[in-house]
Amino acid sequence: MNMTDSQRAFLRLHQCRIVERTQAIFQGAMVRATSDRGEHATVSLDELEDLVHSGLLAPAWGGAFTVTEMGRGI
Repeated sequence: MNMTDSQRAFLRLHQCRIVERTQAIFQGAMVRATSDRGEHATVSLDELEDLVHSGLLAPAWGGAFTVTEMGRGI
């Protein structure tokens, strides 16, 4: 999968940090994840769906996402 810079940052944040909050912004068109250190990454809803459909992220409880085995390998 060819990832955009924002997808790469979103995935990297989930790989390397504890994500404390995931929230929809801009009337649900974007999703922002914020780490325990205040770092954040934002992707469009379409970019997020691409990450999930590619098997790199999986939806988790409460609107959060977890990195899959395939996602850890990137």
